[in-house]
Amino acid sequence: MPAELRWPGKALPDEQPAPDLPGSEVHGAPRDGWLDRVYLGDGLEVCRHLLPGLRGQVRLVTIDPPFDTGSTWTRRVRLRGAGPTVRVHETQYDDRWAPGTYLQHLYERLALLRPLMAEDATIWVHCDDRRSHHIRCLLDELFGARNFRSAVTWRRKPGRSNTRNVFDAATDTLLFYSRSDRYRFERPVTRESEEAQRTIQKRFSYTDADGRRFMPTPIVSPNPRPNLYYPYKGRQPPPNGWSFSLEKMQAWDAAGRLYFPERGGRIYRKIYLDEYEGQPVSDLWTDIHVINPMARERLGYPTQKPEALLERILRTVTAPGDLVLDTFAGSGTSAAVARRLGRRFIVCDDNPGAVHTITRRLLTQDVEDAPGFSVHRAPTPEETGGLRLERRDDALHIAHLDAPSLRARLGSARVDDWRRLADCVLVDTQWDGAVLRPDVVDVPGEGALVRGTYPLPATAGAVRVRVVDLLGAACEATLTLPGG
Repeated sequence: MPAELRWPGKALPDEQPAPDLPGSEVHGAPRDGWLDRVYLGDGLEVCRHLLPGLRGQVRLVTIDPPFDTGSTWTRRVRLRGAGPTVRVHETQYDDRWAPGTYLQHLYERLALLRPLMAEDATIWVHCDDRRSHHIRCLLDELFGARNFRSAVTWRRKPGRSNTRNVFDAATDTLLFYSRSDRYRFERPVTRESEEAQRTIQKRFSYTDADGRRFMPTPIVSPNPRPNLYYPYKGRQPPPNGWSFSLEKMQAWDAAGRLYFPERGGRIYRKIYLDEYEGQPVSDLWTDIHVINPMARERLGYPTQKPEALLERILRTVTAPGDLVLDTFAGSGTSAAVARRLGRRFIVCDDNPGAVHTITRRLLTQDVEDAPGFSVHRAPTPEETGGLRLERRDDALHIAHLDAPSLRARLGSARVDDWRRLADCVLVDTQWDGAVLRPDVVDVPGEGALVRGTYPLPATAGAVRVRVVDLLGAACEATLTLPGG
């Protein structure tokens, strides 16, 4: 009997259909009938919702679930524009769990992710040394120990000496399982690892007449090949023969890609440094670092992972057009990378601030020919007095935003310009009463203010406005124009 991890209340989830989760917001147009999707909701309910239509269609599941740190993760936000510097902290997620609830929470979600996966799909679970051993037991049970592929160690930072009686935690683990023994795997290479850098320094020590650095590599057949046993320019072949034909030898020579040592002996082929792809990547990843505080991709979201990490995973186990699913999406790195690499995606998170971060990230991403995406959340109720709209000449003017939760956090700090509280403004000038399809998207850069006034086209009808504040809380209102 295989080993099994047990805890009080252990139970598999049912696959009962979840309530419909229609799109409440759409950006861009479908491509080949497909819109990428962002869901606000619990991953368990989202999986139940997806199963009837997408069973067996996901090529990659990549998740970065809570690590059971016992901490509450927050982010710091700063009011926009000029004026007194005011910062507030906002909780992004609570990583504190009662006994047994962490394992049950993850077990249920892993169990419903499996039927969504294609037979040639893989799943990658990001964890650390607190729970990696338990999570591996869950994956062994649900996916089969035979489908374990790798436990990748990601060294996310150099070790430090500020711990007194334990080793500093400098690594995370990526548990890599497949749905079956048939799965895509394109081994990555890198020039940035310590091993690759040592190879470059040690072996690329020759320089051509044109200044190009190269590494001489043997052209020796590993097995006896009588048909490849021939002398060339007075150089005798190795005992097993060369590794390619005389015709190819002549072609390499004509291209200047052969190296003839002055002391005689065998011939070598030149591998130029500017053409060197790198060393094959092992299960120890030392060449991808945490996000630099000044990096453009940094969003200020706690636990945000670097795009390079997700890019390596996606390039290894997916092809363009494949479907990627992430049910602990956080800052949306998996969605951003999938979109940039031409993969389809579905992501979800149960935190409204995270879903806004993902939406904002996708709206500001510069990707050509990507399909549009839909955002699925419960309708946003209109708050009386929360958002006041006016028509001034031929323009929409936002006169006031309450942002009550944010203002309450500011205490006695006075903010006269509501734009200091706003993170983005979306305007649909042809609102159909159901789905917001913004034709005006005002997402300013860091510290800048939203415009607050927007020209209205002559064809404008019912104008729906959505304003999201710096904490990710949204307020919506409608301005009905004559004839709208």
